[in-house]
Amino acid sequence: MGQVDSGIRIDASSQPVLGMFSDADPLRRGFNTFVCNRVYDICGSNTGIVLAQNNWWVSAPPNPADFCSIGTLDLSHSLTSEAETSAHSNAPPIAQLKVSRQGTDDILLSWVDDWEAVANCGVDVFRGVSPDPATFIPISGPGAVLGSSFVNFSAARQGEPNFYYSVYVH
Repeated sequence: MGQVDSGIRIDASSQPVLGMFSDADPLRRGFNTFVCNRVYDICGSNTGIVLAQNNWWVSAPPNPADFCSIGTLDLSHSLTSEAETSAHSNAPPIAQLKVSRQGTDDILLSWVDDWEAVANCGVDVFRGVSPDPATFIPISGPGAVLGSSFVNFSAARQGEPNFYYSVYVH
């Protein structure tokens, strides 16, 4: 993967919807997280207004310097924190998550880290006692986990419930 300068690049004829606050369809309401881009979160030569409402931009309000053409973006209703997005996120977890026992109680989570965003931004590790990701809570502590593994110490002692894990780009 080469160097990426923007999270989303929009050409002159595109009119994407990156979030519409009042849309009845929950998949079009936003709740996207734009972080760890090398230059811009969104950049483009679009001439119409692009709806990019209800998203997290690393700051509240969004920093105009994070966009190359902020005059053509509707960034209203921006989220006030990254935590606000986690329960609503449609972002997929990292693929190829491997879970293995390390010692008697510890669980080792490992994943492929050849994706540039993982190496530069790190990941957040979530855990739950149900397979429903909406019930997961972060367990990786403050900040992102860097590298390709995380040990959940004393994760599953005998007689305790099973755990389900997800790893997301930070």
